Amino acid sequence: MNDKSTIKLPNGRVIRHRADPLATMLAQYTVDESAILPPGDYDHKKNTGTDLARRPSDRSSTVPDTRALDGKSVLVLGAGAVGGYVCRSLAALACLTLHLVDFDIVDVKHTRAGRTIYLPSQVSQKKVVAAKDLIERDHPDSRVIPYPFNVMDLPDIELVRLARRSAVTINAIDDATAMWRVNALLYSLVEVLYVALHRGAESAHVIVTVPYATACLRCALELDGPEQIQTLHGEPGLGLDIQNAANWCATLACELMYAKATGHPIRRWDLTKNIFFFANKSQPLSPDGPGVRMQQAHRRPGCPVCSTAGAHGNVV
Repeated sequence: MNDKSTIKLPNGRVIRHRADPLATMLAQYTVDESAILPPGDYDHKKNTGTDLARRPSDRSSTVPDTRALDGKSVLVLGAGAVGGYVCRSLAALACLTLHLVDFDIVDVKHTRAGRTIYLPSQVSQKKVVAAKDLIERDHPDSRVIPYPFNVMDLPDIELVRLARRSAVTINAIDDATAMWRVNALLYSLVEVLYVALHRGAESAHVIVTVPYATACLRCALELDGPEQIQTLHGEPGLGLDIQNAANWCATLACELMYAKATGHPIRRWDLTKNIFFFANKSQPLSPDGPGVRMQQAHRRPGCPVCSTAGAHGNVV
């Protein structure tokens, strides 16, 4: 009788089979990818920059009916201070499924001064599991699928799979190499929002990349390699300022999803301006106090991700 728990190697050795934990987890959440985007969604490959991304902006209204977002999936990379609050904000707005990826564990420092969504009773738990418990407790109509893995440990094919089943992807990780990889892999597949805090959470930014319509992350940052990205780790900041950046990111994500679900144009902003700077206090870019500044990022000639060649599949 063949024992399926063991594997015989060519050299005659016998080892015990160990299932890949990532493959096992992903197998639990099989999704019909043909049903991810409803008929009203626009086709990225036909988007020439003259339709959804460049229609006149109507800032007088926001998403009028969040029921259009029911059943949508969002991929959130990172369950730290910003990522956790982004998930909580999204869960409060619609009946969403949130695919949450993070390998970290809740520490005592994460539970102080409202810096994160986590509670002292959750110390030593995986962040993704703790976030699932809190969000589904407070918002029973939403669903969180936890993936306790480092984004860099996800094979390309699995990261792409997760992105394809989601209406938008939100990057809330502070690993420069991982951000660079996410940009290269996902730019042509799905809208990605890169949210990041600045020193002391006094300000923040969100960079939105739309396939075939906007500049990619590397062009928006005007950088040539991940080593040039400056990241902050464990940066102290007022919890309310962190939440403000997360709420803005969640709102932008909802606008994108609503436009895709209904075919209506973006109403909150002109999508050609895909860099958002959020000031939480008076500073040079916002001398009158808290506010929002938008600007357009331009594709750089020869960019391997979002130039004409890169946007049609030659992503490296």
